Amino acid sequence: MPKRSHLYSYHERNGRMVEFAGYSMPLWYKGISEEHLAVRNSAGLFDVSHMGRFLVQGPDSYACLNHLLPSELAKLQEGGAAYSVLCNEEGGIVDDVVVLRLSPERFLMIVNAANIEKDFSWITRHSTGYRVELADETGKIALLALQGPLAKPILEALTGADLRGMKRFTHRATDIDGARVILSRTGYTGEDGFELLVLDSPVSDPEKAEKVWDRILSEYGSRGVLPCGLGARDTLRLEAGLCLYGQDIDETTGPFEANLGWLVSLEKKDFVGKAALEARKGNRGRRRMGLEMEAGGIPRHGCEVLIEGRPIGTVTSGTFSPLLKKGIAMGYLPEADASPGGRVEVSIRAKRWPAMITNPPFYDTQRYGWRRTA
Repeated sequence: MPKRSHLYSYHERNGRMVEFAGYSMPLWYKGISEEHLAVRNSAGLFDVSHMGRFLVQGPDSYACLNHLLPSELAKLQEGGAAYSVLCNEEGGIVDDVVVLRLSPERFLMIVNAANIEKDFSWITRHSTGYRVELADETGKIALLALQGPLAKPILEALTGADLRGMKRFTHRATDIDGARVILSRTGYTGEDGFELLVLDSPVSDPEKAEKVWDRILSEYGSRGVLPCGLGARDTLRLEAGLCLYGQDIDETTGPFEANLGWLVSLEKKDFVGKAALEARKGNRGRRRMGLEMEAGGIPRHGCEVLIEGRPIGTVTSGTFSPLLKKGIAMGYLPEADASPGGRVEVSIRAKRWPAMITNPPFYDTQRYGWRRTA
């Protein structure tokens, strides 16, 4: 029996449901393209309560996380957030995560839904010797995401808070209709936006999460704000060039080849996987790149990438871009062939289609994405 999120009742009434990472979740409501474009042009509201939420607290919580993560956490102050990865001893990516510092000795880690049990076990195993307490809070905290250029003014109106000075990857506590909420200026769409942790909304009593969800849609649906499902979430993150765990990154893939080397601080004294990452930095061999189709054809996961008939890689993620009205993809190419502007072919159903190598994001960052509001 699939697990249910805090907003399951709404999704079942209004959405096309699918099973994803052990949860029954909405794939779409009105349609993937319509929801996708709402996020790019106004705002979209997502239920992402299937993502894992771990509480890490105790006197050694900072030291423990600094040991688990290859990123330097020295600048992560209370009220801050950081994107990073967990790496195994071979330098492969166990998961990509977001960490919020709630207080000097209290952190919240958000992990991918499919990796909740694996990650909790891995963190527990590698925390031996540290004075920390670990708790899986996934079922106790609803997690929503309001993404798009209207997200900030909407939340300012709902909370009465001045969010103008709130930078990306910071968070603050507030309330919406009596619900205690942490607003985190983070997301998975490439757009400016916020993730909302509704603290007093356990799955057994989802009323607070439902009130926040309903308030946003009832008041701002007339301004183009739509509920969005997993389908739009996937097309949005791919347009932005963001990785999907299990396809674009996994335990055989290292941060450097995935173009996530900026997350790794080899100057740190020690962390899990450091020795392997030092060796992999100068010998990555391949690189994650974007592919923009120059003619018809929609690339999908597993499609072969060729140069002059010579196979050089495979598509890890591919889709039709609702914004560009063409196929886009990401995949790993040999370092020697991974030059932006280079031409390749993608094999789709036994036919080869021309494509151009590029560095994501795929859209014009002056017109779309968080940089336009920076």
